[in-house]
Amino acid sequence: MLATEMVPEFDAYSRESLFAAMGMKPGEKLEFHNPDSKPGIRMLRPGSAVGQLTGGNLSLVIGGLGTFYQLDTRGKILFLEDVEESIPRLDMYFTHLENAGLMDGVAGIALGEFYKCSNERYDASYDLETFLHDRFAGYKVPVMYHVASDHSNPMGTLPMGAICRIDGERERLEFYREA
Repeated sequence: MLATEMVPEFDAYSRESLFAAMGMKPGEKLEFHNPDSKPGIRMLRPGSAVGQLTGGNLSLVIGGLGTFYQLDTRGKILFLEDVEESIPRLDMYFTHLENAGLMDGVAGIALGEFYKCSNERYDASYDLETFLHDRFAGYKVPVMYHVASDHSNPMGTLPMGAICRIDGERERLEFYREA
């Protein structure tokens, strides 16, 4: 992501977000904010959760299932994003994660923008936001979306492995490095 998305257009927000995440010191708190040019973070399912942040690109997470690289999501905040996928393919990926048991013990879910993901090929009236609301309606854990860490610019950096807190009441995402 750094070489393909940030280097060509290393804007001020993306640079500040990268350096803030990389420079977190033990015991320090970092609150994630979307850039002004993107929608604010929203909740699909209410609530708050705390856990170590794991995840990444949804299609790559799927590719790691059943291998040494499969994620351990139990008790963690799972971040997922993707680029240029159709809504039926996203639905298939989420179903595969559920069938593989990766959604069972998750503490909470943070979803990126799913840049250039649409339903143009099938039914353009069924948009991504409606799909995400429908897809996660039955979940019992907090689910947030519009986290601006994806395949577009400006792009925020999430400190994978840090302790993550989803604050559903304030629609905030915070990170901590353990001391």
